[in-house]
Amino acid sequence: MYNTPMKKITALICFCFLALQNKNLGYAPQLSADTLADIKGSTNPACLDTYGYILSRLGRLPEATKYLENAVDNGVDFTDQLIKKIQGLKNKQ
Repeated sequence: MYNTPMKKITALICFCFLALQNKNLGYAPQLSADTLADIKGSTNPACLDTYGYILSRLGRLPEATKYLENAVDNGVDFTDQLIKKIQGLKNKQ
């Protein structure tokens, strides 16, 4: 089904957000963690951002902050928005 690692990662990220929309917060973290287990996914800002977002939805704010900061460090495209999210999470801790 997936002929390249990035296609697999992209598909898993999509499945993560579908799980979140369906309020399946138990399944979404595992799917997202699978993307991070991939060598390329561990520094992929989209994977880091997704996992951080899921953790924030679960109320795991210190962990979420770590992953979101890593996404910024690895060149996520929407840095300004993500920095605001990180600041908001830090204020809640």
